[in-house]
Amino acid sequence: MAEILSLRFLTPLRWFSLLAVGLLILGGSAWVAVRLGPRYDGSAEHIADVPASIFWSIRVPRVWAAVVVGWALGVAGALYQGMLQNPLADPYLLGVSGGAALGVTLAVPWDWAGPWPWVSLPMVAAFAGALAFTFLVYGLARVRGQLPVYSLILAGVVLNAVAAAFILLVTVTREYFQVQRVALWMVGQIQPLAYPFLITATVWVLVWTLGAWRDASYLNLLLLGEDVPATWGLAPDRLRFRWLIIGAALAAMTVAMAGMVGFVGLIVPHAVRLVVGYDFRKILPLSAVVGALVVLWSDTLARTLWAPTEIPVGALTATLAGPYFLWLLRRTLHRGVPL
Repeated sequence: MAEILSLRFLTPLRWFSLLAVGLLILGGSAWVAVRLGPRYDGSAEHIADVPASIFWSIRVPRVWAAVVVGWALGVAGALYQGMLQNPLADPYLLGVSGGAALGVTLAVPWDWAGPWPWVSLPMVAAFAGALAFTFLVYGLARVRGQLPVYSLILAGVVLNAVAAAFILLVTVTREYFQVQRVALWMVGQIQPLAYPFLITATVWVLVWTLGAWRDASYLNLLLLGEDVPATWGLAPDRLRFRWLIIGAALAAMTVAMAGMVGFVGLIVPHAVRLVVGYDFRKILPLSAVVGALVVLWSDTLARTLWAPTEIPVGALTATLAGPYFLWLLRRTLHRGVPL
């Protein structure tokens, strides 16, 4: 049925129209989301009742952050799934997010804002941790000059466990308010951020997104087999290393902004692939838009469903996407159905 309903043979005009519609839906969703939220008494606000101070200092930065986080997770997940040719791959599986999380955990007690308003310590620490774990994954997975896919996955799983252990060890030695802060951040939570930092994050994510999209044709070649890129003078292992760096940069920013928002980078690219097929020139940009929509609406629901109590957005995405992931895992491992 998925094969019949898929839009795998879109003409360039129809593909551009599909992407444009997605961007319009994203813009409309953002417009609605900034106007939805709880009052202090727990009741819902009407669209016209949002005070300007709340609108510009809380709603807009929070919606902006949700869009950037979802965009980055969608692109990183699609890139890693194409790189590993594995529909269950995402930044968490390769240990990249674990390294970023460990970096931020180590930075929590310092509360350093930095000399520039557009750079923060969590951002620097997350990227340093993600980059360090990327090099570790690459070094551990490399066997006899080759970079097998399953050795990458195995190294990532092991390093994720190591990162989790270190995070637990560091957390239990902290003061209570720091433990609570890390605990909330570990499950993923969107917060209003300063505008200079949001601008930095947006530019950062867009630059790395363009880097990933530039390599979309190489991802398509890799689908045809390891030997095909070599016939074009391309080294698959070098390409994978470059993609590891791009994915690490994207995942690090999401961790610095919102903590560990899980399942988005895994589920979104798979759903997009069912619609547009296996052309990564289409998968990458559409995964960005759909990822932004998923995180935006998940965060909107997280702050309105049980207002004034807020649900961590990572807990909500895991709850909503968990059953779909279990179905995908069963389909992949037990039925052997190609994805």
